[in-house]
Amino acid sequence: MPSGEITLRTFLMEVLASNVQVEYLKWILLEPKGDALGIILKFMEAQAAKNREVLEITRLRAIFSLVRPVSLGIGQAEFHGYVAFIPSQGESVVLESAHYGNALYLMPKDLWRELSQFSKSELIYPGVPGVKRLEHRRHWFQHLRAML
Repeated sequence: MPSGEITLRTFLMEVLASNVQVEYLKWILLEPKGDALGIILKFMEAQAAKNREVLEITRLRAIFSLVRPVSLGIGQAEFHGYVAFIPSQGESVVLESAHYGNALYLMPKDLWRELSQFSKSELIYPGVPGVKRLEHRRHWFQHLRAML
């Protein structure tokens, strides 16, 4: 493990130590949906990537520090899916996945429970008002800070 990289277990211990409420939800946050071919291709990609999976735990830690959530929403996919960071202040909830290749989503605080039950494609095409998608490209964290 590279120096400075934290594990998912370390992140979870930090969350529990911070007295943030964790809410387990009865749905998968931003559950992938699509046509049969898309599902088959995703399955094949997942099988091929099984041994090469990269977790970006440092992203979760950075967002946790920035948002300072009062609670976390964890869906049925648990930490294999997205995590909702619910702040005490501000108007947006941040949904992030530690799995490499997934974008971050911001959605209105008053609608996040309903919107997180949509698939990512349903949120993006044609687009749902108030939902923003942020890819993890150069300066993504600065862009997130500005959006919040």
